[in-house]
Amino acid sequence: MNRKTKIILFSALILLFLLAAPLAVFYSQGYRYDFENKKIVQVGGLFLNISPSSVKVCVDQKMVKKTNFLLNSVLIQNLLPREYRLEVKKDGYFNWEKNLTIEKQQVIEAKNITLIPENPEFNVLFQGAEDIWLLPNNKKIVSKENGEQGWSLKLFDLGKEVKSHLVKEEEISRYESELLDLELSPDSKRILLKLGLKEQIKHFIIDLNRPTTSLISLDFLPPTAEAVSFNPQNSLKVFFLEKEKLCQADLTTRQTSLLSEEILIYQTSGKNIYYFDQTGHLFSSDLTLNTQKKLSSIPFILETETGRSLEILNNNIFLEEGETTYYFDFFSKSFVELAKSVNFLKLSPDNKKIVYAKNHELWVFFLEDIQEQPVRQKGTSLFLTRFSEKIGQVFWLNSHYLIFNNGDNIKVTEIDDRDKINIYDLAKFQELKFLFNSNDKKLYILSKGILYQSEEIIE
Repeated sequence: MNRKTKIILFSALILLFLLAAPLAVFYSQGYRYDFENKKIVQVGGLFLNISPSSVKVCVDQKMVKKTNFLLNSVLIQNLLPREYRLEVKKDGYFNWEKNLTIEKQQVIEAKNITLIPENPEFNVLFQGAEDIWLLPNNKKIVSKENGEQGWSLKLFDLGKEVKSHLVKEEEISRYESELLDLELSPDSKRILLKLGLKEQIKHFIIDLNRPTTSLISLDFLPPTAEAVSFNPQNSLKVFFLEKEKLCQADLTTRQTSLLSEEILIYQTSGKNIYYFDQTGHLFSSDLTLNTQKKLSSIPFILETETGRSLEILNNNIFLEEGETTYYFDFFSKSFVELAKSVNFLKLSPDNKKIVYAKNHELWVFFLEDIQEQPVRQKGTSLFLTRFSEKIGQVFWLNSHYLIFNNGDNIKVTEIDDRDKINIYDLAKFQELKFLFNSNDKKLYILSKGILYQSEEIIE
């Protein structure tokens, strides 16, 4: 190679370097040429986290990634800024579909994708049930059943699949009362029965450690006792109101004691008790009422005598009065209206939000700021969906998906409202009542007296 050729070759390499170096820098900084719009743009990315494993991820109908049993997340890079059609697929599951817009120099996230089985299997546990309750420990179900001798309460062990007798109607027939309601103690050791006929109310305890023992009557409570409930730290004690006096009863000694006067309503939660006094102020205290703390700065006068109650969800305080539900704002130290005609409130597993239904509508209320996408602000509500039929029961499958019934249909919905919300028809049962067990991830569905158990709904 002569000197002239070397010079030409060296010059060409320098020119190539001068041309390639800026391109390499631009490429490393995320610049790409958009052939459709004929201009240079900066790209973005997409990050997905998906359950279960081994799913296909499609972008604009093309499969681009697949997860495995070790890694449930997917990162897709070098996406031009525009809207993309995303699909997550797995055989035997409903597809997750959404249109998301990629922004330049940003990674758009969908970290909480859960695929729902299309046709979950159900098996029969037992027949003859009229109503069911799941113990707080999620290990046993209490069922009310009908027979030739009237109704009875029984206890079904989900692990052993064994049913045991609790109480029969004939055992309380002498009280000339019918079952109005029951409450399960937080430690899953006892059941509080509320029996009544006309205006006379009677209370009894069933000790689940000794289910063959006869009913324990709380006949030592005053005849005018109301709002009877378990002490959450000791199910051998119960609280009750009697003529605006908050009292406690010891089931062992059968003695009652006065805790505080001029109390209108109360509610317990964990180690605390919350209550309204006659001045319209909200207080909290330990369960002995020795460390009372005034929470509200502005009095809230309770105008209705009935239909008022407190509900405590992970130290978040809600008040229902008449047709209106309020939440307590700790910043302003006052109650703020949440919504009217609220059927129930359910706290999410991450304690950051609640779901509530307004007859035909499903809403989510955020208790904290949510920083992950989609970003949410504390104190805001998100409308999910509306149906022609009234919404029945609702449970959180996890912190990002809900399961509910709308008439005879059991549905699952996500709460990510970017683009359309994915809602799936899971199953259909007539005259249903259902429970979701967060321990085994299974549904327990009561339909026409038959109790069904599903396979695991989520992993």
